[in-house]
Amino acid sequence: HFKNEKVAKALVQALDDHNEKVAEEAVNSLVELGHLSIQAIEPLFGKKATATAQAKRHAVTVLGKISGNYSNTILRRVLDDGQLGESAARYLVARTETDPISILSQTEEPVQLRLAAAEILGEEGKEQAIEALLLAIRTPSNPHVLRVACIRILKRHKKKQFVIPLISILVDGSESVDIKTAVIDALTTLGNKRTVEPLIELLSSPNLASRVKVAIIHALAILGDNSSIKPILPFLE
Repeated sequence: HFKNEKVAKALVQALDDHNEKVAEEAVNSLVELGHLSIQAIEPLFGKKATATAQAKRHAVTVLGKISGNYSNTILRRVLDDGQLGESAARYLVARTETDPISILSQTEEPVQLRLAAAEILGEEGKEQAIEALLLAIRTPSNPHVLRVACIRILKRHKKKQFVIPLISILVDGSESVDIKTAVIDALTTLGNKRTVEPLIELLSSPNLASRVKVAIIHALAILGDNSSIKPILPFLE
């Protein structure tokens, strides 16, 4: 490749090519160009930029593959931009020297980075990673979106060791509807019979939110324990 700004700009334009193979080749070439590519890509993320979603998506991939403070700065700008932000956060967490467990626990970090760290820890599935996810769930000061995400990540592992910690969160009267319904969903997936009694007790609680009631009834129906038939019947009339 000729390594100059004109080539970099031409390759950036190719990120929006209708032929996906051409766009992917442009990504690879821009990664090889390195710093020049970052300069050419930066305008795509300006306040008045008119770049397409495809161009931005490929641009984030390029930035994610070129390390350095310059690319990090641009990736941080798009953290609030939906799926683009998710991709950017993933690259930022993966390339940092900071352990994902530390990122997950750092309240000053953007929630997108903490969510990406949680996903990486969930994929690792190691004991320390799981403990970090449980701690994040148990911390009421954490954003709801982060706690719910951690609950859903744990649900994928389907391990019995999560049942008791999740039940303790479920029966906490101060927890929100979102947290309770996420926990009920996870416990339903885990399918452990120890879940039945706490669910029945919660169902009889006064002033229980309708969303939580529906989630409990659905869970009890799936768990299929005979002891849950009588408590459910009044809600089916």
